[in-house]
Amino acid sequence: MNYQHSFAFAGLWEQWEKQEPAIESFSLIKIGSNAVMEPIHHMPVILTTTQYPERLDTSLHEPARLTALLRPVLPREMEAFPISLMVNKPKNDQPECVMPI
Repeated sequence: MNYQHSFAFAGLWEQWEKQEPAIESFSLIKIGSNAVMEPIHHMPVILTTTQYPERLDTSLHEPARLTALLRPVLPREMEAFPISLMVNKPKNDQPECVMPI
């Protein structure tokens, strides 16, 4: 996966309405890491644009279909490289945040 391509993280969202105000919560779904990510961090489930329809179409939400999406991205589809610490500040919204150093 090239960082220049779109992707999304799989997650769960819920709105709890039994109290005031309602609470919205979100959680990323994590799985075991592939060889690229293992030295860095546990890996969230990454969905490519071709997987969006299957994940977002609630009529397709059978456990077997969704479980098939819960797998690490193949290492050959990813690249890892160090980037500047400037990425840690939200005010730094510029291309240099994700450029290799």
